[in-house]
Amino acid sequence: MTRASASGRLGFLFIALSAVLFGSLGVATKGIFQVAKTNALSVTLLRAAIALPALALMCALVQGTRMFRIAASDLRLMVVAGVMMAMYQAAFVVAITHASVT
Repeated sequence: MTRASASGRLGFLFIALSAVLFGSLGVATKGIFQVAKTNALSVTLLRAAIALPALALMCALVQGTRMFRIAASDLRLMVVAGVMMAMYQAAFVVAITHASVT
């Protein structure tokens, strides 16, 4: 198996795993609100605290030390995208509290 083929298979595995996790987000969040007294920001922060090490490990496996070579213009874009993603996640969790999940 070539390195490109192995990397492609690993990438596909990560995409499939992320799709499963994202698909279960609404149900899991609804369950959290039923068993614990919490708010949307706490759930979002906890999700980020769990996701960061997991995603950093996956990135390190695939990219190695290249994951730290980021151009300044890309870094700004990544920060803006991260802030927007955090806002989206918080809004999504708030929406889950107001909607039924099937």
